[in-house]
Amino acid sequence: MFIRAAALALCLASPSLPAFAVTPVEAPVQLMQPMTTQELMQATALDKIFDTYGQTIADSAESQGMPVPASFLAAWKATAIEVFRADAMHAELARRLDGKLSDPESAALATFFHSDFGKRITEIEGAIPQLSTEGQLAARDDGLTILSSLEPGSTRDRQIGEIMELVSAEISRSMVGEAVRAMMVSMAMSGGSGDIEVPWEQIDEQLAEILPGVEAEVLETQRALMAYAYRDLSDDELETYVEFLRTEASRKFYVIVGVGVGSIVKGAMSRFGEQLADRLNQVNV
Repeated sequence: MFIRAAALALCLASPSLPAFAVTPVEAPVQLMQPMTTQELMQATALDKIFDTYGQTIADSAESQGMPVPASFLAAWKATAIEVFRADAMHAELARRLDGKLSDPESAALATFFHSDFGKRITEIEGAIPQLSTEGQLAARDDGLTILSSLEPGSTRDRQIGEIMELVSAEISRSMVGEAVRAMMVSMAMSGGSGDIEVPWEQIDEQLAEILPGVEAEVLETQRALMAYAYRDLSDDELETYVEFLRTEASRKFYVIVGVGVGSIVKGAMSRFGEQLADRLNQVNV
């Protein structure tokens, strides 16, 4: 089904969020100065999370493999590029992060981000989005092989699952869910004429039926990419990272990010649908 393929493309196009990490120590470490919002977003790649989202939405109508009028494609792409502006979406996320963490929480994050091991983790994870699509698909396949070799409930199996839940699962659900919603808007509106409106109720009913399966496939792809990315880390090293993700500061941060990203993409999708309908009515597709 093309929706699954397009959702997978979004998963591969979106940057993985670099993880927090900590160097094991035997004595208390000195907390660093709190990070600014911009520094925090750069350290976690949140300043890049929307970089490819608009283009992915813009290309999704054409990726259906169904005949779509050229005038509709032009309106679709123009609206997507206009609405899903990465700079505006990143700025909105920054506003939602501003002032949400206390100075001690921000300082705790800074301490981990600036550790040697933290920089190593960021480098490991940052390498995946730099791969070509073919390279990421190969990494996914290698990751699936790694996952298939793990005993259910083994240390590495548990660690990857926990990282998914603590860091990226909710963010992925939001971004993929709204991307699939966009594709369904395309299917519903591409043959429209006259006074065009977005059939949101019908779209959301259909989305509720297919989204669980799509999400499962996308999340399994993310699990595989994580297994591949962390393949050279020992269980002890990865456990150190997981222990940090369980901390109050880390949990609070990712809850704020998850809610913020979800709200931003949902709001943008609503604007996209309405502006697309307006544009189609103006050109009388």
